[in-house]
Amino acid sequence: MVHILSARTDVPVPQVYYGEPVQAGDLGLLYHAKAPITAHVLSASPLSPTCTITSTLRTVARLLSPLAPDEIKTIRGMGMQFAAPGAKVVKPEVAVLFYKPTTSLSGPEDPIFIPASARGMNNDYEVELCAVIGKKALNVSVADALDYVGWYCTSNDVSASTPLRPPDRS
Repeated sequence: MVHILSARTDVPVPQVYYGEPVQAGDLGLLYHAKAPITAHVLSASPLSPTCTITSTLRTVARLLSPLAPDEIKTIRGMGMQFAAPGAKVVKPEVAVLFYKPTTSLSGPEDPIFIPASARGMNNDYEVELCAVIGKKALNVSVADALDYVGWYCTSNDVSASTPLRPPDRS
C-alpha cells in the first residue's frame, strides 16, 4: 500500500490517492532512482473495511507518508528495547513508551525538521519497524495481537535523546 501524489496532467491540482503498487521490490529504492512507479487506486482509505483495489492506475509523482496525518490518532513508540553490541545500555524492567506528534510524519526523501531547541543535542537517527494497527483493539491477548496489525512499514525515528538518558553514575 502506498500514499501518493499523482502525476496526472488532466487536472489542474495534483491529486492524493492510496494505491497498491504495480511494481515489485523495494519502492523506496525505485523512488530514489527516479524509476516510474504506478499504482492501482484504492476505493477508500486502507483503514476502511470496505476498501478495495480498483483497476484505475495512477503514476506516482511523489510518495507520501504511509497514512495521512488526519487518519492517525496517535503515534506510539517503545524505546530502549535493545542495545547495540557492546553498548552499556540496560534494558528497563518496564517498557518505555513515548508518543510522536502526527506533524512528524513525512514521506521518503522529505526533509526532517529539527527544532532549534534540539539542535546541538545528541540527536539519534534510527530505522524502526513500524506496525500499523488496522482496527480498534483493547486488552488483546498476545496470541491474537497480530490479527490487529494492518501492515508494516519502516520509519525513521529521529529523537533528541540526550534528555531521555539518565546520567552515567559509574
